[in-house]
Amino acid sequence: IEFADRLKQARVTLSATAVEELKTLSSAVKKTLDVAYRIFDEEQFDLVGQAAELEQSVDDMEEQFVQNHIDRLMVAACDPLGGVIFADMCTDLERCSDQAMNIAEALLPSREE
Repeated sequence: IEFADRLKQARVTLSATAVEELKTLSSAVKKTLDVAYRIFDEEQFDLVGQAAELEQSVDDMEEQFVQNHIDRLMVAACDPLGGVIFADMCTDLERCSDQAMNIAEALLPSREE
């Protein structure tokens, strides 16, 4: 909601490509969160590897999508302020995935148990 407010206040919109990239990234983050929740709720510790792979995928997407944004800026295909907000959104989504992974790893039984 805060990002939508920022876009509205700045009177900018994101390109269709940027919106699709955010949808793709959001979907990947949701998958990471879902797996982390299953680890937590069902103690399915064997899923930690899957969560790690998903989180790495989110990291890679975030890096690629920010680079794509820079490329769009270079050819004036997007508004610079909208692009800053886009990059912030990508970073925040990636951090959500990081936190899901941190929680999943923290739930692993300790080696001393």
